[in-house]
Amino acid sequence: TDRTRGGVIQRRAAEAQEERDTMPKLVLFDVDGTLTEPRKKAGEEMLTFLQELRKTLPVGIVGGSDLVKIKEQLGDNAETAYDYLFSENGLVAHKAGKLLATQSLKAFLGEDKLK
Repeated sequence: TDRTRGGVIQRRAAEAQEERDTMPKLVLFDVDGTLTEPRKKAGEEMLTFLQELRKTLPVGIVGGSDLVKIKEQLGDNAETAYDYLFSENGLVAHKAGKLLATQSLKAFLGEDKLK
């Protein structure tokens, strides 16, 4: 009947929405010790894997180093090769190659708390 079909369609739609809600929205990878050996360049196989993964999910890179060092490890195109790039332990954020935000611990916490 139409009522039964309508119930099945609603139930399937709810199940599909629940599946979408539980799927990852972003995958983040640390640079040193995860994508690369500490302070070394990433291998071609790893770089290829990350680009393949980007076809399915947004990929973000997180590193404790500054952007210059991360580019040395992941390539000069690191800012645009990934959906997000967080350098300096997340204090500098890039999205799609554009600077998204910066934060200074000194400004955030105050100089007295850093001493």
